[in-house]
Amino acid sequence: MNKVILLSNDQVLNRNIEYIIDKQKYQLQILNININSLYTYCCNFKVDICLVHSSVINGYYQVFDMLIASRKCYVIYFSSKMETGQLYNVIGSSRFNILTEQSYYSINDVIQLMIKDSQIIEKLEEEISLYKEKVEEERMIRKVKLMLIKKLGLTEDEAYKYILKKSMDERISKFNAAKKIFNEVGK
Repeated sequence: MNKVILLSNDQVLNRNIEYIIDKQKYQLQILNININSLYTYCCNFKVDICLVHSSVINGYYQVFDMLIASRKCYVIYFSSKMETGQLYNVIGSSRFNILTEQSYYSINDVIQLMIKDSQIIEKLEEEISLYKEKVEEERMIRKVKLMLIKKLGLTEDEAYKYILKKSMDERISKFNAAKKIFNEVGK
């Protein structure tokens, strides 16, 4: 069950959200804390979703930047006017959504979409990270092959076999073998 907190001075919105939110999926807690304490609260109490009404912001939009950058929780901001100028850092994040006060009835759908989108993006970021690692490994192997060709006069095929032999002899990856060879021969 996801832990959801609501910060709002609007009692009507509080009651409506409390009535609408899916209680089987979300544990809602209405808080009365200072906006400056929101980031600390979310970190300490492992909040999953933070609903914030414009009545508590008082111009302190940096808290959204901090929550989104740290990936601590999802943030949904309710506002009667769409003041996106102050929110330029977070407006494009899959972990942030801004809703008008009248669209609170769709809160369950919005939360589900945010979580789904964020999971897809995180999975893609992991895949990108793996590809970057592979590219770096290939780059190191090519660099060592060129070094072996220049310093030892080997052909490209012989240089590759040299790295492969080192890898098999020491039972390490080709990347680690290339790094070792680079440190040994490169000096």
